Amino acid sequence: MKKLCALFTAVACCCYCNQLAAAIPELDMRSAYLYNFAQFADWPANDQPSFNICTLEKVAESLSPDVLANKTVHGKKIKLSQFSESADITECQMVYLNTPDSSYSAKIAKKLSTEHVLTVGEDGSGNGPGIINLSVKNNRLVFDIDLAKARKANISLSSKLIPLAQKVRE
Repeated sequence: MKKLCALFTAVACCCYCNQLAAAIPELDMRSAYLYNFAQFADWPANDQPSFNICTLEKVAESLSPDVLANKTVHGKKIKLSQFSESADITECQMVYLNTPDSSYSAKIAKKLSTEHVLTVGEDGSGNGPGIINLSVKNNRLVFDIDLAKARKANISLSSKLIPLAQKVRE
């Protein structure tokens, strides 16, 4: 219940009014969304000592380390790092596809499609590269979910998260 309240709080913060949305830095909001997505997803067991959120571009330009500091996901402390194609994919439980190069994002998402990695992309069309795709609509941060991609990666998304999505693809 506590996790659900945190998710609703994050969503409500960006939904009330433009003044409130403007008061919350975008990196902080994106970081809170990624944290909450992780709270409402389940992965197959792994032996990683931390919950690794990887980004394609520099972490500091993509997410707010302060928002994620000292947070845990399923009992594991969050670790932020930059993803490289040569990295061991199993080290990342979540990859934020945060690059303006949509073909590169699509390539990485395809490479990760059968791995146990929750990909979060950026796309306003609803057909983004990630399992979850963020976009800004009417000055609000919203997201879409692709359940087929989640199943392919063997990641279960909570039924509490799905109704909050703007669009859900089967």
